[in-house]
Amino acid sequence: MQLVSMRKLLENGVELDYLTEGEKFDAMKKRRKILFAAGAALVVLLVVAANVRHWRQPVRGVRAMIDYGAADTLVLAAEVEAAVASALPAMQATRLCDADLQAVAAAAARNPYLSDCHASTTLDGRVAVYARQRRPIVRIFVQDGEYYMDGEGTRMPVSNVGTADVIVANGNIP
Repeated sequence: MQLVSMRKLLENGVELDYLTEGEKFDAMKKRRKILFAAGAALVVLLVVAANVRHWRQPVRGVRAMIDYGAADTLVLAAEVEAAVASALPAMQATRLCDADLQAVAAAAARNPYLSDCHASTTLDGRVAVYARQRRPIVRIFVQDGEYYMDGEGTRMPVSNVGTADVIVANGNIP
């Protein structure tokens, strides 16, 4: 049996001078398990603390992300952000955990150019609005004005942001 120096007399409460190599290996294995468990507990504690801190921070604004697909741009993200901010002015004074994400999505869905709106929170304290822009398939001219229509039959006013390259129809269209 090999002796260990005097500096390492105690490890895990047992004198190593009297341990065999196998017992030393078992003691080191036990120590690694304890260190791993303590490290895992520390990571869980840090994740929980970060999550609590995240939800208690104030709402720092709204960020809109629009999927345009193959359609021409008819609405800008800044317009959606401004519409949500004006529809829910008290949201800026609330905490992230108190933000009504369904109301945010509903405010964004009021825009006639958008469909499939939903909202979530981001790590930097913002409320993110995800939406898909409707794809117009025809621009209709009638006596009292003009509008776009998508494949689902939804009417959309003519955009001041851009125009869509679509078929034009006119006449007596109900």
